[in-house]
Amino acid sequence: MKKILIALLSIVCFIGFGGKVSAAGKTVVSLGPRFDTSQIPTKVIVGTSGKFSAPYSWDTEGYDLDVETIFSVTDPSILAVSKNGEWQALKTGTVTLCYTYKVSQDSLDKYPDVEFIHQETAVEGTTIEVTPGAAIVTPPVTSQSIPTTNDPAVTTATPSITAKATSTAAPTGAVAKTNHKAKGNTSVTAALLIMSVLTILGTISYKRRENV
Repeated sequence: MKKILIALLSIVCFIGFGGKVSAAGKTVVSLGPRFDTSQIPTKVIVGTSGKFSAPYSWDTEGYDLDVETIFSVTDPSILAVSKNGEWQALKTGTVTLCYTYKVSQDSLDKYPDVEFIHQETAVEGTTIEVTPGAAIVTPPVTSQSIPTTNDPAVTTATPSITAKATSTAAPTGAVAKTNHKAKGNTSVTAALLIMSVLTILGTISYKRRENV
């Protein structure tokens, strides 16, 4: 409760001193803790993780400042949160997410004639509930009986095997070759027979001449 009161008083004080004020030759600009938390979830599930986004939303009076939001949490054993907003839900429970900010020195150095007054007190902002995940329901396994072949209502189909006839016919090329060979043998036989006949006739003619 004291932290909340201190944070509220700080905000009121900064609002009262807000704006550009000329002091000692410098323009004074007050900065305070204000963040856009519209994207922060109020519930997360155990075992999940992600990254919070809460951009700095205080009016910087038109100055281009590089402001980083810093995160923290009241109970990191329930919800672990890093400074840059990366989180992981560890167990069920409720925590409060806190915010503060930090302005980079490089962006401050761009305005040497401006004095930025700011405070980095953490502001408790969002209550987050970590809930258990939904239970996974496994459907029951039902056994299905397989009917036996003795049941007259069940017929077992016997696959038919068709024997493929094997052709014993010789290829066309082989038949042509055989016929050609047979014709060749017939021609040779006829020639030999003619030669034999001519030889016999020649012998008979020669003997007749001798007898004469």
